[in-house]
Amino acid sequence: AFVLSGTLAAECGTEFIGSEHFVYAFLRLPECEAYRILTGEGVSPTEYANLFTHSVNKKFAHSGLTTRSVAIYEDAVKQALDLGLTPSTVHMLYQILLRENSVASIFLKRFADLKVLKHKCEVALRVLMNKQKMGETEKTTSTISFLQSEYDNHALHDGNAEIKRASAQAVVERPKAQTDTATEK
Repeated sequence: AFVLSGTLAAECGTEFIGSEHFVYAFLRLPECEAYRILTGEGVSPTEYANLFTHSVNKKFAHSGLTTRSVAIYEDAVKQALDLGLTPSTVHMLYQILLRENSVASIFLKRFADLKVLKHKCEVALRVLMNKQKMGETEKTTSTISFLQSEYDNHALHDGNAEIKRASAQAVVERPKAQTDTATEK
């Protein structure tokens, strides 16, 4: 995604790489988690591309990463390493969304609720942390997938989001023997 954002900048006639270039790159990579989060909340790659090509500031006199993009990248890497994870597109997207005045966030507000997108990133990061913490067994993966699905489908749509989040987290954090039993039920 990082390399692609530079390619996209050149293709659209800019010398700078801003947060909007990163999001555009995510939307060109269907295999990345940021793509799934964005498109899952209604961000259309085609519509974002149209907005990007018509709205990106081609007169901005800067070459390479913008100051904000450097901070986003550094904060994403730091966050990932602090959590014991490999930096990913989810870390980058989350850092972009934390900066609601970034061009990418301003663009994304046209397509989706930033609060929901941030929440989806947080869930994805928790899943990554729990996968690493618990090891990648088939039962663990199915338990996490089930809980993520339940959480994604229900927690934001009723008044019990905090209760569901705590319940899902408690089940995921059970010792392996208890998790295997929960999966078998």
